[in-house]
Amino acid sequence: MQKKTHIAFGLLIFLILFKYFNMNLTLAVFAALGSIIPDIDWFLDKKYIPNFIKKITWNLIFPVGMHRTIFHNIWALIIMIFIFLRLSGSWIATIAFSIGLLSHLIADSLTISGIYWLWPIGDNRVLNQRKKIFFLRGPIKTGTAMEYAFQVSIYIIVGILVAKNFI
Repeated sequence: MQKKTHIAFGLLIFLILFKYFNMNLTLAVFAALGSIIPDIDWFLDKKYIPNFIKKITWNLIFPVGMHRTIFHNIWALIIMIFIFLRLSGSWIATIAFSIGLLSHLIADSLTISGIYWLWPIGDNRVLNQRKKIFFLRGPIKTGTAMEYAFQVSIYIIVGILVAKNFI
């Protein structure tokens, strides 16, 4: 999904849960940040890793490309949560950040490309595994009218929830 959709979905999940965890609405910034962090793999793959390195190493390690691999799984989620907790020192900010991270994985699970939640375990493109396991995918194709409609509906719900909490 696109960055705008990830932020919208992360904010939606945060707003649904923030009263349960007794969080301040300003912590939504951490949820929004968490909702885009897993796409670092796409950014690195497209912008910063030279093609000759990709040809030598990435084809051996990531035969399908780097995106939706190392940062789009439960292992990376756990590591990022511990790093954020260590850097912030705040459990409540870490919960908000975690909501954003988890929302990213859920949103990408709704796309046609899907994600392998326990990557590389179950990824039949890696390690010559026989079948896909721990793989979730949905009907939404990134960048289409369906994603745009999903994004707009989420922003409408987010607007209603924010207005409800301030009125």
